[in-house]
Amino acid sequence: MRNARQQAFRSVIISLVLLVLVKGVLFAALTPAWGQDDEVAYWADIKSIVGEKPVFRGATPTHHGRLYQQSISPLYIATKGLSIGLRLLIIRLVSVIFLGAVVVLTFLTARKIWPNSGFIQISAPLFVAFNPKVSFIMASVSPDTLLMLIFSVFLYALVSVVIKPTAANSLVLFVALVAGTLTKARFLIALPLAGAPFLIFVFWTLKKLPRLETWLKERVLFVLAGGAALAWWLLRWVSAADFGFSGKIGLASLTLDRTVLAKLNEPMFSERLFSQFWGFFGGGSGIYFSIGIYRLLLAVCLAALLGLAVRGYKQVRRVLSTPAPAAGTGPEPASSGLEIQAVTSEELRHLAAVGLVGLSALLLIQATGAYEVYGASALGRYLLTGSASFSLLLAAGLDGLVPEKARHPFLVALAIALFSLNILSLSAYLMPRLY
Repeated sequence: MRNARQQAFRSVIISLVLLVLVKGVLFAALTPAWGQDDEVAYWADIKSIVGEKPVFRGATPTHHGRLYQQSISPLYIATKGLSIGLRLLIIRLVSVIFLGAVVVLTFLTARKIWPNSGFIQISAPLFVAFNPKVSFIMASVSPDTLLMLIFSVFLYALVSVVIKPTAANSLVLFVALVAGTLTKARFLIALPLAGAPFLIFVFWTLKKLPRLETWLKERVLFVLAGGAALAWWLLRWVSAADFGFSGKIGLASLTLDRTVLAKLNEPMFSERLFSQFWGFFGGGSGIYFSIGIYRLLLAVCLAALLGLAVRGYKQVRRVLSTPAPAAGTGPEPASSGLEIQAVTSEELRHLAAVGLVGLSALLLIQATGAYEVYGASALGRYLLTGSASFSLLLAAGLDGLVPEKARHPFLVALAIALFSLNILSLSAYLMPRLY
């Protein structure tokens, strides 16, 4: 029975990835050349790396990290001799493949946190795969595409480290931190997330009081890899001049800067971020959906927030209603009242993983507000880096509201609605305005 269930999920995810690839080819082929956000500047980056001059006047290289551009440059060289339009399409298709990988990683992360919820495991990848703005960005020449993939790897490794720490998980976490910041410095916002497992393990260790050598033996590689990652990033944060602004943004996000919070509470600013997160096309052309579409998406998000609140209430109530062990039935002494200690260690690990997903989303929102406050215009697409986090939270929230019998038809309806919104983006908004 379990194997049949896993096979069904595998078939659904494979089908979803194939749909993503088909949809991505459409977006990559039908979006006009240089119609994507900052695509001209990133193309100039690639040309400068291979020693060529920019084709367009005023198309100067950017000052971001160059991991994406350097990774793409061999493909740029290999396609020399083809028309510029065909070369652009081929390199855009790399980003489409990245999105397919993000969809798979979101599914794996959902399965790691909620192994018994097929609804979350399917709906979370759906939100990533068919967010119209994600579809647009992930069919472009942009380091944001690689950044989204790296963050998805980072989030999966982070959740894995919390639920079941291994040397491999910690190594992946470290590599993702390095790769993300070499792609764009704003990935530094992930630094405190990488440090969170240390605090969790210290708490559990002090609570359980195991022998020190046992703790070191079980997690020594994790401690070494994680410690090296933290030390390396702290040194880069305080010493590298080009990382100074991103460090300032990260600090403002961690300390809940009042100015940033005030900016996020401004209705016009929050509305702009929300609308640009879901649908803002054509770079400087500024193509938005009609207001009715945003209202429907807002209703879904508000329903998910309500569902998260319901899930949290039920979880707290279940924890507090769990009776403490009676006297003489276990190693714990008898106690009057209710004890949180009755919750198993495995449950605590999964709750901590959920908390880190939520924290990652909050840090991204806070950082986006900080960009606006400190002089860099904030764009809703900055939030797309954490699409996996937002999609997991949306799925978990809806899971708390949708009745058991209605889940299958709801997932079908959700997939049709989101896919239709992508087609509408191309046919009614992008193509009429960009051609």
